[in-house]
Amino acid sequence: MSSNDRGGDVASFLGLVLLLIFGILRWGSSYFSDRGESPVRNTSQPINHKVAEQVRENDTSDVCTASHPVHEERYHQSYPAATPSSISKLSSDELNQLRYHALRLINNDRADHGLPPVVLGANPAAQLHAEDMLVHDYFGHWWADGRKPYMVYTQTGGTSYVSENIATSGWSDREWIGNVCNYARCAVPTPKEEITKHQWDMMYDDAHADWGHRDNILGETHRAVNIGIGFNGARVTFVQHFEGGAVQAIGGPVLNRNCELFLALNKRETGIAVGAVSIAYDPPPTPKTPAQIDALGRYCTGGGFTVYCPNSSAARILEPPPQGRYYTKLDANEVVANTWRDSPSQFTMTASMGSLLKTPGVYTVIVWRDNGEAWLSEQLVALSLFVK
Repeated sequence: MSSNDRGGDVASFLGLVLLLIFGILRWGSSYFSDRGESPVRNTSQPINHKVAEQVRENDTSDVCTASHPVHEERYHQSYPAATPSSISKLSSDELNQLRYHALRLINNDRADHGLPPVVLGANPAAQLHAEDMLVHDYFGHWWADGRKPYMVYTQTGGTSYVSENIATSGWSDREWIGNVCNYARCAVPTPKEEITKHQWDMMYDDAHADWGHRDNILGETHRAVNIGIGFNGARVTFVQHFEGGAVQAIGGPVLNRNCELFLALNKRETGIAVGAVSIAYDPPPTPKTPAQIDALGRYCTGGGFTVYCPNSSAARILEPPPQGRYYTKLDANEVVANTWRDSPSQFTMTASMGSLLKTPGVYTVIVWRDNGEAWLSEQLVALSLFVK
């Protein structure tokens, strides 16, 4: 299974309409790739001042109706956190050696396809996910407490987006007991051999997943990969968290008590412009059983615990139009930013969200690159806010 994600409508008198979520979902025994919604470029038209005033009088998006604290809050895990000392049979040195082995395999495959290498990242979410799967005896993208990869990536200091591949081999606790296993009766995996096999399978035997693992490994926008490896003596769990790096968030999105959203990005590469900002919604995460997690082979950015990826857009934030131009009509979930500054080195934005982010849950702010096309398909950042 694997995950990647990429994320509308600005009206004119001729009326452009909000297009449906552009989601490319791939699934398999160990992969999901979530690219999310791909919006249309914003446009605006000049209108007379009388109409403009009427639009502004009817727009209540700047009225904050939240009845609870809406600053970022962290969900507490309903299960004990996984730690290497509690489940891992690997020493720190062994784990590092395996990570660099996996990194070499990834970069060899990227080089074979004319792509630059990725560096080994420092975000711990991949390792924590590998361990969580061992501790709670499941295999899937959701955590035992119901969170998704991008949520944990945000909570552990992520500054870009995360695109997850996962694989496993060996014996789950249920299988070990069900087969009356012991170390003489049931063959156990060797971590280095299994990682090598999983990498090969994701690249060259991935038709069952519509080649989604492979697409993720060969992602052109990736700059780093965080690698998680768990091994409890009977089972190996292997997690790849590819992330960007051309743009990095400064501290992540912030929603203050006045319902104003603030986002700041540093641009680490030249020629990058922001095309759109969208926000996806997930209901509050709730604990899931191993059977529930195992049954779902893919996930979406937003939408909750489902594989069907409904339209989960909570809001779209629009760039203020040039002086003398106005948006003739805004949908209920659209907000014109208070400020929108896009320089060669930095992007900053503020927007009064009113009641749009009032419902408890997880709101993932997705920033899309302006690629000069009508469709905005390259995700720069996808980071979550937690509202209780």
